[in-house]
Amino acid sequence: MAEKTQWMPRAVFNHHDDAIAEVVCRGGKELVLFYRHIFKAAGHGVFANLKKIGKNTLISVNSPQICSYFDVGNPNHVHFTFAREPISRFVAAYAEIEHRVDIDEPWLVYKKMKLILGKHPRGSVKRAEVFFNEFLKSGIFGDGHVKPQSEYLGHIKDCDIPMHFMGAVENMSADWSRTGTLKYTLHEKLQHVM
Repeated sequence: MAEKTQWMPRAVFNHHDDAIAEVVCRGGKELVLFYRHIFKAAGHGVFANLKKIGKNTLISVNSPQICSYFDVGNPNHVHFTFAREPISRFVAAYAEIEHRVDIDEPWLVYKKMKLILGKHPRGSVKRAEVFFNEFLKSGIFGDGHVKPQSEYLGHIKDCDIPMHFMGAVENMSADWSRTGTLKYTLHEKLQHVM
């Protein structure tokens, strides 16, 4: 009999690593950018860019804060994210989890993975195979680095915020400069941060 999977995706996603930045556009218009951070999709680069171009930039904002600040009726509020090609993201997530296992990250998921992966030499095909099989079985216990990107795009608990723009990490420079073009032109300021 096949082993029962433990994968428990959440239809409603709520996390604590988003960002909000107020940006002044050409002509003096103010735009508030709400960034939905998808793990292993250039998030820290986007955070750095928002700090450079924004005023009153908040990093590590949780979903309830996003919901309380975002005004669906305000045309100057823009919700955006960046996604990454899934295979390269998965490989990066594997490296991230291996790193967290190596440094003895105290979170339970990494302690579990240390026990599971520790039976096989680091860098071996067998270890990678065990990792992949654990991903299929448990989703690596809900770790955000391997969580499917589509789960980041679902409803935020108790509110429904439209996604105005989704860029591709592989096209980051061009897409980053387009982030605010849905409402106003930000090119001059944005070009200097990529």
